[in-house]
Amino acid sequence: MFRVIVRAKRDADALRAMLSVFYTGWNIEARTFKGKRDPDRALEILNKICNHKKYNIILLGREDSQLQLLQSNFDENTTFHVVRKKKIRNTKLKALAKEFELARSRIRNTVSWHGNSYVFSHKYKVITREANTSMDIFIGIGEGYSEIIKKLTGIKVENPLFIRVRAGIHRIYSGPNEIATINIPDKGKVEVLSVNKGAEIYDVELNGILHNNRKVLRLHENIAINFLKQFKRKYDKFIVPWSGGKDSTACLLLALKTFGKEKVTPIYVDTGVDFPQSPEYIEKISGRLGIKFEKVYAPVKESLKEKGFPTHENRWCTVLKVEALYAKVREITEEDEQVLIVVGDRDSESRSRSLRPTTRLDQEFTIVAPIRMWNTAITQLYILSNGIPLNPLYLQGFYRLGCYICPSLRSWEKEIMKRKGHMKLLEQLEN
Repeated sequence: MFRVIVRAKRDADALRAMLSVFYTGWNIEARTFKGKRDPDRALEILNKICNHKKYNIILLGREDSQLQLLQSNFDENTTFHVVRKKKIRNTKLKALAKEFELARSRIRNTVSWHGNSYVFSHKYKVITREANTSMDIFIGIGEGYSEIIKKLTGIKVENPLFIRVRAGIHRIYSGPNEIATINIPDKGKVEVLSVNKGAEIYDVELNGILHNNRKVLRLHENIAINFLKQFKRKYDKFIVPWSGGKDSTACLLLALKTFGKEKVTPIYVDTGVDFPQSPEYIEKISGRLGIKFEKVYAPVKESLKEKGFPTHENRWCTVLKVEALYAKVREITEEDEQVLIVVGDRDSESRSRSLRPTTRLDQEFTIVAPIRMWNTAITQLYILSNGIPLNPLYLQGFYRLGCYICPSLRSWEKEIMKRKGHMKLLEQLEN
């Protein structure tokens, strides 16, 4: 999935040493542009070795920082990143690993304004292109977002752009203009930090965003499918744990395109405490796609009395869900079948997920994550571009989905639960 490129051989030696320590199992290629410092010569070589089916990360020492101006010659799957040291080879391995992490984040943290829509590219009027591992970008699709923003800021806006800068801090845009900054804490209430009442409000249409991102979406799709294709001959059965959320739905679409309906089996793990819209969505979309899905029960609801509500420190619910999933996989798999599990892990979800290899073993199963480099907006648009609607909970304003007892539900989602009557689900549990 990744090709990392540095200027000279000694820099590549340092890069390979870092990858062997911090990125074992990632199968990352290390290349050089043959020591060239002249921009024209460097560009000539880079054009030959940058791979349109991978993400190309070009790491530069500070002494070669002028070469980052070549960025405009490359597509959205390629980024230049200047490290703090004069040379790559002078950077300590741990620091170099962090620089690689920052460089990767810049690809997903890029959005521009062009043609009256947001374009997830560096080629137009850039809104942000930040090396920030905590950042995520998404579009507030649906009336739920418009209603909440109007209530918080007094501004009516359609399809706003959200940039999560860090933790709970979110910048909200209409077109290229920042209209507000809010803080979404885990507990308490959403806090409005600033409002720009004088900002011009743009009529941003979802169809326009989809149209202007066709090439970008195709690029990310091709990289994901190319990554998955390497497993096509080795494995017999392809499992997609399907929650009805955006990430697992995007992975299901990719798996179907890569492996075909006959070999792909989605599995829905019912916890007893899922929002009812999610299983309804799975039923609806499976029918539209013409596929069957398996269902298995994880006794999360029944375990609440004994274990209490899950917390960030004790997510026992996840253990039960994984156990149920793996039990179902074993049940539906023949003894001689090789199984691959395709999951929707993305770097922008959490640092722990960003550090997992794109291919890893868990018990006897191989797990792969084809959309690691996608931001939330790319995931949203990819689903819609395939003619599949988003889960209706997203249109109410949810950023992420899960169980209604999930500790990851923040003050934003809890406010939606109050407004939309979802709190009665919790009240029924307590009774």
